[in-house]
Amino acid sequence: MNNRDILLLCSIVEYCEDIYEATKQYGSTVESLKESKVLRHAIAMCLLQIGELTVHLSDTFKNEHTDIPWREIRGLRNIVAHHYSRFDVLKISETISEDIPVLHAFCERIIMSDSRIMAILSSLTPSGEFSAEKITEAVYTLLHNEKDSRI
Repeated sequence: MNNRDILLLCSIVEYCEDIYEATKQYGSTVESLKESKVLRHAIAMCLLQIGELTVHLSDTFKNEHTDIPWREIRGLRNIVAHHYSRFDVLKISETISEDIPVLHAFCERIIMSDSRIMAILSSLTPSGEFSAEKITEAVYTLLHNEKDSRI
C-alpha cells in the first residue's frame, strides 16, 4: 500500500468519526435527520468528503479491496453534492447505521495492518487505545521519517 492511500484512509476514518460525533449530539434516526438541519449539513459534508477521498485512492488499492463499494460511495457523494434537495433521510440514516461502521472498521484495519504504523503507535500510545488523531499522528510521523531518510 502506498503512503498516499494510507493518508486518504486516515482522513476517511476521521470523517467517519465526525459522523459518530454528530449523531452522538443530535441522534441518528430518520426523525433526528428530518428535524435538525445542522445534523443534515454535518452528515452531508462528511459523506461528500468521504466520497471525494475515495476517488483519490489508487486503482491498485481499490482493485485489491473490492469488498468495499467504491463506486457507490462516490455515487452517494455525487448525490449529496449535486442533488442536495433530494437528500433521502431514510437512505442517509441507513448509511450512518450500516455502512459507515463497516467503512470505518475496514479503513482502520488496513491502516493498522501496516507494521510501520503499529510500531509508531505503540510508542505514542503505550495503553493501546488508538484514536483517529493518534493514528493520523503515527502516519505523519512515518511519512516524515521516510522523507528524512531519503535526504
